[in-house]
Amino acid sequence: MALSLLSFSLADVRDGLGPFLGVYLQGKNWTPDEIGYVMTVGGLAHRLGQNEAWNHFGNFSTAVLGGLAGYYYGIPGVFGVMLVMGLCSVAFVFMIDPGLIDYDTARGLEKEKMRFRLRLAVCLQTVPLS
Repeated sequence: MALSLLSFSLADVRDGLGPFLGVYLQGKNWTPDEIGYVMTVGGLAHRLGQNEAWNHFGNFSTAVLGGLAGYYYGIPGVFGVMLVMGLCSVAFVFMIDPGLIDYDTARGLEKEKMRFRLRLAVCLQTVPLS
C-alpha cells in the first residue's frame, strides 16, 4: 500500500512542476525542443512503471487541490500543495517494507544471469577509468 501511496503523492511533484520547469528552462535559454525532449523522457520513464491508476488519482486530486489553493492563495498556494505532497512522498518511502522488495527484479536482473553482482564497496574501491 505504501508504494501505491508513493505513486499517488509523486504524481503532482512530477506533473505539477512540469509547466513551471518548462518556463524556468526557457528562462535559461533552453529551446522548446530541448525542453520537450527532457519532459518526454521523464514521462515515458514513469509510464513504464506500475501503479499508474494511483498516479492518475494523484494527478486528479492534486489538480483539484492545486486549483482551489491557486484560486484562494495564488501561486504560493499551488507550491504549498506540491510541498505537502512532496513531504508525503518522503513519508511513504519510509513506510515501504524493505523485506517486500525484490532488489534483483527492481534492477532488471534475471535470476539466471546473477553471477556478477555489483556492490557498493566494489564501486568505491574501483579506480575511475580515465
